[in-house]
Amino acid sequence: VDSNNASIIQDWNCGARTYAGHRGIDIDLWPFTWSMMDNNYVAVVAAAPGRVVGVTDNLTNEDNCGQAGADLNWNYIAIRHADSSTSLYGHIRTNSAQVALGQLVTTGQTIAFVGSSGNSSNPHLHFEVNRTAVTNSQAAGLIDPYSGSCNNLNANTWWVAQKPYWEPTVVRVMTHGARPSLIGFNNTSFCRAGEIKNAKAEFIPNDSIFFGVAMRDYLQNQSYTLSVYDPNGVLFYSGAHTNSGSNLPKQYYIFTAKLASNAVSGTWQAIVNFNGANFTHFFSVNCPSTQNVTGTITGVKGYKASGTITTTAANNSGNRLFLQAGSKITLSPGFASRGGSILKARIRDCNYSE
Repeated sequence: VDSNNASIIQDWNCGARTYAGHRGIDIDLWPFTWSMMDNNYVAVVAAAPGRVVGVTDNLTNEDNCGQAGADLNWNYIAIRHADSSTSLYGHIRTNSAQVALGQLVTTGQTIAFVGSSGNSSNPHLHFEVNRTAVTNSQAAGLIDPYSGSCNNLNANTWWVAQKPYWEPTVVRVMTHGARPSLIGFNNTSFCRAGEIKNAKAEFIPNDSIFFGVAMRDYLQNQSYTLSVYDPNGVLFYSGAHTNSGSNLPKQYYIFTAKLASNAVSGTWQAIVNFNGANFTHFFSVNCPSTQNVTGTITGVKGYKASGTITTTAANNSGNRLFLQAGSKITLSPGFASRGGSILKARIRDCNYSE
C-alpha cells in the first residue's frame, strides 16, 4: 500500500515496494507466472471469517498484462467481517470463484484462484482491506494491514502474525533443456508470449542441462551454492552465486553443465544451499523403467522410473522420500513413512516438471 498522499512513494516500512496511489498488497505468482496461473497452483484464501458481499468472476479478461486499452474491470471477491471491515481479493481467474454471494466463509477457506483480470500487469492477487463497507477498490476507509513507522493509515497491525519486510528464500530449483524466458530473466515483457519455460527433467548423456534457481527477497551480499550429485552420490557439478548489487524482490539465475558420454543412469539431485537450508530438485538420466527402493531413507532421497516403483523402505522422522513413476507405485509390506517424515509420490512421466 502507498501510505503517503504526497508525491513520495512510500510503504509501511518507509521503503518503496509499491507505486503511487496503490491501495492494496500485490502477491505475485513467480517464477513462471502464466504456467502457475494456468495450473491453478496458487489458491486465494480468506484472510478472516465473514460473509461474501461481492463476487464477479465471469469476465474473460484473465490474460491481461498491462497493455494499452486493457479492460479495467476485474474479477474479484469481497468479504465483510464482524467489525464491519471488508477484505477485497482482485484479479481472480475467470469462473474460479469457490464461494457465492451471501455465503459465510472461514479463515483460510479457498475462495478462488489467482488470475490477471482487469488492470493487471501479470497474474497476481490484489489484496485490499477497508474499514467501511466496500464491494470494489476505493480509497475511503483504506487501511494497510502492516504496522510500521511510515504507515499513515492505521497504527496497529491487522495480521495475526505480521511477516517481516524481507523474507529471503529459494522459491524453486528446476532444470531446463534450454535457457528459459520469464519475468526478471531474459525477458522484458510481462505478457504470456514472453514466458518460455523450456522445462526438462529427463536427460541423456552428452545433454547440456540448465539449472534454474529462483530467489525471493535476495538481499545484498547474500549467496547460495548449487551442488549436483549423480545416483551414486558422486558430485558432478558445483557452482555459487552472490548478490553483489542491491536487494532484489525476485531473481532468477542459470547454471549450465554438460553431461559426460558415460553419465550414470538413474535419478540425480540438484541441491541449492541457502542460509543453512537445502532445496532439492530431482531429474533423471536415461530414466530406468523400474526402481526397487529398499533400506532406510536418510536425508532427502528421490527415485524416478518410466514404469513402476516398488518400495519396502523405512522413511523415518526428519527424512524425505520422493517417488515418481509413469504407471504405478507400490508400497509393499515393510514400507513405512513415520511421523515427522515427508513422503511425496506421484504418477507422472520422467520428464514431468511442475
